[in-house]
Amino acid sequence: MPGTKAPQRCVLLPEALRHCSQHRDSEAPCFLCNYVKSVLDGKKNSIMYVCFNSVFLLPSQEDMKGPNLTRYFKTLDAMDHMLKLFIKNSPITGFWELQNILQILLPFANSHSEAICERAVGRITKLASWLATSFSPEIHSTSGGAENTGTECNMPVLGQLVGRLLLCHTCKNWQLRWEALDALHYLFRFIQKNRSTAPEDTQEPQEEAEAISWLPSPTTTDVALNFGQHLRPSQRTDVILMVIEALRDSSIYDKQEASSVLDMAIQDPASWLTDVPKIVRCIHGSVECISTAPARQRLDTLILWLTNQWPMKVVRSLLKISPSSDSAALAMWEAMFSHNQTMEKVLRETLDVLQDQQLRRLPGLITDDNCIRHLALLARADVGQEDLDAVYHLQRLLKHPSQAMHSLVLHVLLPVSERPAMARRIPVLLPGIMEGLQAAKADTKLKALLLIGNVMGHVKRKQASSIALQVAGEILPLFNDECSQVQELSICLYNKVMQLVLRCHRRQMKKIVRRGLLPLFFHLSDQTQSVAKASVEALVTAADFLKREELKRLAQTEQTWRIAECLLVQDKRMVEEYLQQSLPYLQHTQVTLREAAVRFIGRAAQHCKDQSARKIHEICSVLQPLQNDEETTVVSLATQTIFILRHPRMQPTSRRCPWALCCWPS
Repeated sequence: MPGTKAPQRCVLLPEALRHCSQHRDSEAPCFLCNYVKSVLDGKKNSIMYVCFNSVFLLPSQEDMKGPNLTRYFKTLDAMDHMLKLFIKNSPITGFWELQNILQILLPFANSHSEAICERAVGRITKLASWLATSFSPEIHSTSGGAENTGTECNMPVLGQLVGRLLLCHTCKNWQLRWEALDALHYLFRFIQKNRSTAPEDTQEPQEEAEAISWLPSPTTTDVALNFGQHLRPSQRTDVILMVIEALRDSSIYDKQEASSVLDMAIQDPASWLTDVPKIVRCIHGSVECISTAPARQRLDTLILWLTNQWPMKVVRSLLKISPSSDSAALAMWEAMFSHNQTMEKVLRETLDVLQDQQLRRLPGLITDDNCIRHLALLARADVGQEDLDAVYHLQRLLKHPSQAMHSLVLHVLLPVSERPAMARRIPVLLPGIMEGLQAAKADTKLKALLLIGNVMGHVKRKQASSIALQVAGEILPLFNDECSQVQELSICLYNKVMQLVLRCHRRQMKKIVRRGLLPLFFHLSDQTQSVAKASVEALVTAADFLKREELKRLAQTEQTWRIAECLLVQDKRMVEEYLQQSLPYLQHTQVTLREAAVRFIGRAAQHCKDQSARKIHEICSVLQPLQNDEETTVVSLATQTIFILRHPRMQPTSRRCPWALCCWPS
């Protein structure tokens, strides 16, 4: 890689280049050629590496002035002369010498430093120019072998080269972009010239060749399409591998342009996506390095597409790469499981591997602790003892620190939970599922909530009551989740949970239901209508569970602020707890909920047992930050509430008009 140490015998080459840059232009090539032959003969790769490493790592061109800049350009010219000498001095093997040089240049063209990348691409452009103008196809054809048909270019490094230049063409650095485009243009001319040596029956008309040649300002996809029809399958695969790696967070390339090339490949899979094992291996090596949402989404799309088209190849390739499913493999399995149809194909192929005696004897193909093994067993339509054992094995998997593992397990358990026989086996897993629920992603929370609902619908009433008591308290924090779907589903499940509790569990459940009253009250004002509706229904059920008829009537008629008064009057012991529960809503992202919290805290202050100046000061201190809120309605409410709390003698005395009439609607 660029920047590492080179062999000791080659350290004199940079000095030779600098000495060469001081000679007259006509003498420089001769001097360098003699130097190479006499001192460094037989060490070409080391020579080139040290040369590139020394010159490319010089300060950027903008930091050079006067004589230094002149010497810099002369050094680059001397380097270009040296590379040409390497090729010209080998008339028979010069083409392969050229490929060797390009192979050494490629890592430099992938540098995170734009200066290094630009210098490497500059050298590639010079060599591509020679390839397009001076290379003789006849000489090459004598050593090309039977594979050189004339319709494809027998140049193994070409795919990597085209892929790297395509990506350089997406950079923000315009000099690098145009340099890369020039190199691509020369390479395309070389390919067309190579095609012109094909037999007459394989040649295309000149007009067609001109039509596909080049566009004035081609996009990355345009260039890829132009090259694609001339590259070998292995070369096209190399382009795709480069593009996948370009989606990594550390990449300097335009990820949107790289994604467009993947889209193009998906539209023409017969040309671009032929080597599935290689592509799967590349995805496995890159998936954990890609966190930006659009890039990750595009990679997941590619995984899904490959799996749908070639499930056997994808599954067996991934099992071979990661027999025990490491974190990267888990991320890929999770992407495959995001669609039920794809998940079924994957699990079916995994079962085939498990049932194939020859495959099972292959060392390291699928280990006993691989989660996919147990998920596949669970997904079988016929439930046997081995499948039931797999359910218990999942207990260990749910303790895995990876969120992807939790998501995978839930992906498979969710459809399994719809089968009564299996659903009745799942309750043993609920502690593990609930333990990771709060920190999980939104889609994982949704799966868990749906699964709990399915299980409670299939088990006996007494067990359902026990599960209800087990999960009710864990559901409450999800009322305030960032995802409105999670909010709605958690409130709906909470409603169902309260209805399933038997008499033997009612006393314990009452404590949890009382804690849920205020969150449900606040979400009556939720801007998401489905959440507000679910909150009304759950509050009616909660009031019925607690046998509070007045609260139930007010909830049914949605008299929001009379509900607040009812909560504070009917359970004065809860006022302090209500005040604490209200605090998070002061920072809620929804304006309506911040307003509701300010109003409720103002009312709760009236019912607070402690009416000391210190207590009032504490409440006002909590409300003060909202005087700088971005919403004027919240600022006004907070200011008025603080004023009334600090001047209690000025509050209205009418029963019909609450003490903070200016703060709440009548």
